[in-house]
Amino acid sequence: MKSFEKLASEKIKLAQEGKISFTEAGNLIRQYYNEGAWSPYRYTINQIINLYKKDFETRIYDYGCGTGRLVMALKCAGFNYSYGGDVVQKFDNELFDKLGFGKDTFTIIKNDKIPFSNNSFDVLASNEVIEHVFDHDNYYAEASRVLIKNGIFIVHAPQRLQPFDTHSRCWFIHYFPKKTREILWNQFSSQGGKFLNNYLNLKTVNYHKKTSLKYFERIHFYTQNKILAKNFRIYKGNNFLRNIADKLMKIPFFGNYVSKIFVLFSSTEFHLIK
Repeated sequence: MKSFEKLASEKIKLAQEGKISFTEAGNLIRQYYNEGAWSPYRYTINQIINLYKKDFETRIYDYGCGTGRLVMALKCAGFNYSYGGDVVQKFDNELFDKLGFGKDTFTIIKNDKIPFSNNSFDVLASNEVIEHVFDHDNYYAEASRVLIKNGIFIVHAPQRLQPFDTHSRCWFIHYFPKKTREILWNQFSSQGGKFLNNYLNLKTVNYHKKTSLKYFERIHFYTQNKILAKNFRIYKGNNFLRNIADKLMKIPFFGNYVSKIFVLFSSTEFHLIK
């Protein structure tokens, strides 16, 4: 079965070529999602469903939305009050409207300020965004500002102690100081050290805990749950090593301790409660 994202791209292309209408493309995208098409965002959406019991009045904001595929999937799942924003415009509001997903779904984030008033959302989601943020205090402060009391901020991101960096496709280089990283990335990454130093700001889980709790009441970690549930399709590292890890984690009793060790060196997931 094709992924939801791949099929959505194919149907959008057909509509842009005039082979089907945009309305038909939007309907096919919704149908495919609701028939169970695989999506890396389904895990996050299922978490929201479990938390809010399919309360489709829930207001959700994708903080760093990129092209908006999470928002599209949320709307397919029935969460029509879903919006997104980013500092760079990769999204297309006109296209979303033509597909029937609503007008003005996305906005540009200017001057590091989310363009919504205080207490606007029940849920915020951030998927592989905070590693590109250089002012985490502002990032968490803005997330807290637009959330209602007891609102939830779902964060998934790589962290400093992961041995493999999926952006540079290099092992261990991000462990080194900035100047050393630049030299090594110049040797081992086609993107170059200067670009990667300006693009990546990987921090430890402890750093994010300490920083985020200045603006939120509580933090709950779900990294172990994510590791145990992770599908190979969204794993970006070495599949041979992942296969070994998967088998170790399935060993009764012993596997629980193995997964706890892997938590220290895996991308992190945590939920912040305002």
